[in-house]
Amino acid sequence: MDHAGRAPPDGGFITWRLMLKLAWLAAWLFGAADAQHRVLGIRLRRDEEADHARLVGATRRRLGKSFLAGWSDGEGARIEDAVNRAAAAANKKL
Repeated sequence: MDHAGRAPPDGGFITWRLMLKLAWLAAWLFGAADAQHRVLGIRLRRDEEADHARLVGATRRRLGKSFLAGWSDGEGARIEDAVNRAAAAANKKL
């Protein structure tokens, strides 16, 4: 089922579940990065803004209402936790 409660049309439950897990991680990391940017007073470069908005939007659409929970969880993370979580995900064979 997707965030609206619908099963994937092709029956690809494992693929669907993995996509939701990755989208949740993306929301979490977006929240963690946003919090660090605010603390450090960093703004996205102008050339990064469009890609960032597109990726955040795609993640929000994938997760629906649960996007904000993932983002909020990430906002409260320590920088070490965010780095470790991102590195662990990058090192997994998906």
